[in-house]
Amino acid sequence: MLGDRQRETLVQFLDAIAELCAPCQDQAKIGALKEKVDVALALLERDFPLSLQVKGHIACMINATCYITHKSWNGLVYI
Repeated sequence: MLGDRQRETLVQFLDAIAELCAPCQDQAKIGALKEKVDVALALLERDFPLSLQVKGHIACMINATCYITHKSWNGLVYI
């Protein structure tokens, strides 16, 4: 159903979320993690424009995950 570019973007986004949701984070790698999440969110906006999100069922998952991603930076546990 998804094109190759959209599939790669979704996988990259989910990988970033998985890394963000790890039980603890290495403080030295926070900058790289933030960049990875920022890139994944930018690609998500590129490959899943709002017009597609509104029409598809993926909209709720993407919008909720974007909200969680942006709000999660305050709750990171550093090692």
